[in-house]
Amino acid sequence: MVENAGEVVPREDILMRVWGYGSGIRTRTLDVHIRRLRKQLGSYSAQYIETIFGIGYRFQPFRATRRLQPGAQVSALALSA
Repeated sequence: MVENAGEVVPREDILMRVWGYGSGIRTRTLDVHIRRLRKQLGSYSAQYIETIFGIGYRFQPFRATRRLQPGAQVSALALSA
């Protein structure tokens, strides 16, 4: 998902690329892994991983404005990420 940041990635594509599952296989494997990833991200999970119902998932890349507080110092390296 990170390689396709900002784009909707169909669940079938993820299942095929990660586990080699064809479109005929029904599994909850991806859903379990997304749930675990969201748990690890904690309160940030809603910012970064979006479920597109009936299609797949989208990873929203980091945006510097999300974490900036008024008057905070930011390096040029952080802004170029």
